Amino acid sequence: MISRPYRCYSDQVAIYLEELCVTPNRIPTCIALLFLLLSTPFLFADGEGDNNPEEVRQIPRPGVEVSEEQAAQLRDGIEKLGQMLDQIQANGTDHAKSLIPDVEIYHRGVKDNLEHNEFFNPNDIKKALALLEKGKSRAESLLKGEAPWTQATGLIVR
Repeated sequence: MISRPYRCYSDQVAIYLEELCVTPNRIPTCIALLFLLLSTPFLFADGEGDNNPEEVRQIPRPGVEVSEEQAAQLRDGIEKLGQMLDQIQANGTDHAKSLIPDVEIYHRGVKDNLEHNEFFNPNDIKKALALLEKGKSRAESLLKGEAPWTQATGLIVR
């Protein structure tokens, strides 16, 4: 084994490769490593074209157009639910505060979909309004000190 001090990582790699190649039964490994090291300069991405958002396909695809009226309804519902969440955080019991994520999931889901244009079907907007109502219902229950969905069975959003 060759033992000499190395100054940087590339020196360490060179010493390791040298040790690998000196051992007779490691020649195929050495050849494979050299091939890998020599081929990496050719494995670049598309370059500057990948950095321009106008030229790169959006993932996920853009959603359907949300009308101003529907967007205003959604923003209003998001705002009201956000205020209710703030009330729970400020005035709720410890139990209610521990269940905030069960309400916040509705707020955050609709808010993110609206911000990122991720409604892919016109019916999704109606579903989002229904989800905001469900979130408001849960928030009202938490403000009363109740949490009926924790006792429910089946597929429950939590």
